[in-house]
Amino acid sequence: MASLNISRVGNISGQYRWQFKEDYKYILLPAGYGVVLLLGLVLNGITLYAMLFCIKRWNASTIFMINLTMCDTLYILTLHLLLRRQERLALGRGPLQNPPLPVLRPPLR
Repeated sequence: MASLNISRVGNISGQYRWQFKEDYKYILLPAGYGVVLLLGLVLNGITLYAMLFCIKRWNASTIFMINLTMCDTLYILTLHLLLRRQERLALGRGPLQNPPLPVLRPPLR
């Protein structure tokens, strides 16, 4: 029987908190996003090439499929941002603890 990744932690007052072990997502999410990124870029590239250069006569469904493939490609290109965010959260840094740009404040008088 497989064990659950749940543990009970007691405190002084006798109440229990449930803690979930989420170590798996730091390995599985980057691997899964990497596979989706590679397959998505290759297959969307093939689809765009076929749509743009092999179809002689365009109609409404062809234009729709080109737009859909372009949107999917742009979405796939943002997966690295999700990986970066997951990495920052894994290291204990929240999105607002280390802002990417310096905050400009007026000088104190």
